[in-house]
Amino acid sequence: MKQDDQFRIMADNAPVMIWLAGLDKLCSYFNRPWLEFTGRSLEQEEGNGWAEGVHPDDFSRCLETYVGAFDRREPFRMTYRLKRHDGEYRWILDTGNPWHDGQGTFARYAGSCIDITEMVVAKRDLEESNEELLHFSYRVSSNA
Repeated sequence: MKQDDQFRIMADNAPVMIWLAGLDKLCSYFNRPWLEFTGRSLEQEEGNGWAEGVHPDDFSRCLETYVGAFDRREPFRMTYRLKRHDGEYRWILDTGNPWHDGQGTFARYAGSCIDITEMVVAKRDLEESNEELLHFSYRVSSNA
């Protein structure tokens, strides 16, 4: 079995969404979990097609983070909303790393994404509860 075949089998069975981008910054590969999440084909996602699913409010920041890290050949982590196959935007944690060949030359970027929507919602709910508790304790202490 060729090394590329082994990589694709591993990537398609990983519990995360995986992407690869070439020296031109264009994405050339998305694993099966990514394609199932977006409901789109590899052909639709390739190049800059994946960016069509990024929430409009997050698009500029997402692009700046990606291009800036790519130009510096540095790892990055960012969160943004990505449209799922059912049309719902979900919060994604995207981590990208420069990938070097056997001689240490920069060859591409590799990244993985996970859906963190439940964590974002839980954090927001906790912050709202803390705010309500602060208001309540202020009212109680003011009446004492």
